[in-house]
Amino acid sequence: MIIRPYQSDDRDAVHDICIRTADAGEDASTSYADPNILPEIFAHPYTHLEPELAFVLDDGGRAVGYVLGTADTRAFAARFRNEWLPLVADRYPPPTGDPTTPDAVMAHLLHTPERMVLPELADHPAHLHIDLLAAYRKSGHGRALVDRFTTALRERGTPALHVGMVTANRQARPFYDRLGFRPLPVADPGPLTYLGLAIPGLPSARTSVRTGNPVLGPRTGVPAKTQGAVPDDGHDAGRMLNEVAVRITRPCTDLAAAARFYIQGLGLDLLHRIAADAPGEHDLLILGSPDANWHLELVGGAHLTVKPTPTTEDLLVLYLGRPVDDAVIDRLQQSGGRVVSQGPYWDRWGVTVEDPDGYRLVLSTRTWSNAG
Repeated sequence: MIIRPYQSDDRDAVHDICIRTADAGEDASTSYADPNILPEIFAHPYTHLEPELAFVLDDGGRAVGYVLGTADTRAFAARFRNEWLPLVADRYPPPTGDPTTPDAVMAHLLHTPERMVLPELADHPAHLHIDLLAAYRKSGHGRALVDRFTTALRERGTPALHVGMVTANRQARPFYDRLGFRPLPVADPGPLTYLGLAIPGLPSARTSVRTGNPVLGPRTGVPAKTQGAVPDDGHDAGRMLNEVAVRITRPCTDLAAAARFYIQGLGLDLLHRIAADAPGEHDLLILGSPDANWHLELVGGAHLTVKPTPTTEDLLVLYLGRPVDDAVIDRLQQSGGRVVSQGPYWDRWGVTVEDPDGYRLVLSTRTWSNAG
């Protein structure tokens, strides 16, 4: 099983896949008098106008799934009208009056490509369509196809993309959530739910410092280049701060439960274990990576008098620069975590999981650099 660029010989297979998955992921061949209109809207325009952004999942020489799309929705809509529509309009004329049948609805969509251009999606200029035959779903192929597409967008410098998912397709939403897509508010979405994803590895539009743990510093909206800036006469202090290690300390009600969440769930290493051997001392676990300059200290034990008092703004944010692996989320939940909402911003750009003590871990799809 490989993912490769679309070829002209794949046209019939892509045509078939589009029809067999067009009814909220199910076969739409009996839902239309002429289901062949579906690929003329949702598949062939993309392979014709932007074949460099079309990829197929190949099972022994035949495509069994695909991802295709555009890097610039506004430009694509214009080309659709000027270059694609003249090729198919004679076979599928526009409906007269309000469309009242499934075929008429599709004909209306075919003849109104400008519907794809919405002002709320301007910051997410690319969009994609992805379809897999049923036998090839839930095997990691969908994620791999999206990764291939986002890699192509990254090479073009496209900052973000969106999908317009049929809201009734409830099976698709968890897939996009696990990849890091987050809802995009649209004034009149119709039957669709719009989801957006920042392209990993590219600068994002938002560059504010947003740390919520008091050890790391206050959550602010100060640009990264200003937050904590070292004055011209503080070069020695600046070099010192660049070389220090950072410890994030948290009290735990159940040290073993917290350790299970961060070690088995998140994948941190146990660097040190210190057992209390005198009154007033605490049990300590130091977690992290041997190569990192930060670590997490979990404090617990019978002598601990400070109890965890997390708030919804006590955040540990890890900037992954890629979609969140659904296997990691599954492990975190199996290790005592709970997926929670962290408000519009973080829900859009990551997944938030609450640890057993109520502290919140944000796995962000965005990137971060102190250089701005």
